Amino acid sequence: KRDQLDQDIQDLTEEIADHEHFLATAEGVRKKEKATFEAADLDLEKSVHQISTARDKLKSSEGFLQGKSAASAFAAVRASVETALDMADSLGLVAGTSGLPTLLQQPAEVPVADYTFHAGGIIETLDDLLKAFRDKKVELETAEAKAQSDFERAMQSKAALLKAAQEDLDAKNKKRTETTEAIATAQADMTSTNSVLNDDRTYLKDLTIKCE
Repeated sequence: KRDQLDQDIQDLTEEIADHEHFLATAEGVRKKEKATFEAADLDLEKSVHQISTARDKLKSSEGFLQGKSAASAFAAVRASVETALDMADSLGLVAGTSGLPTLLQQPAEVPVADYTFHAGGIIETLDDLLKAFRDKKVELETAEAKAQSDFERAMQSKAALLKAAQEDLDAKNKKRTETTEAIATAQADMTSTNSVLNDDRTYLKDLTIKCE
């Protein structure tokens, strides 16, 4: 019986160690995932702001769509658009048919006629990019919310298993202590009984000799 208790205690000790390792490891992994999400979400937020600001400036620029002062209007937002476009390219959000990347590769002193020709396409591309960034942001936030929810459920489940194993281990340890004490008591009683029996045998032997 004690041997079985010893095996149960060993199994529970190993199970508890596994649960604790999972909880500690999962916590670290979730922190890294969350940090990655927050960095990406911040980048997307910045890109949304840059594209939105650039689009609004171009739209509000007098005569941009008519080609009047188009080059200077675009030059004012060029850096922001380039940064956002790089971000979009890394996320695979840049449309292959867009003329905006090509236009950005041209020197800043590109002829006004080129801006006049692309003016409508620039605004349209910025609108498309803005939507793509916002959609991507929602996608990441939805995935993060699910990951956090799954993590919390897994941690709660593991914590419950850990608590149950610890309680079971406490009960087994208590039972083992009681069993060990009972065995020790029984052994002590047996020793005492044997001692009495030996005394009785000695007495009977002596008595027999005297009676002969």
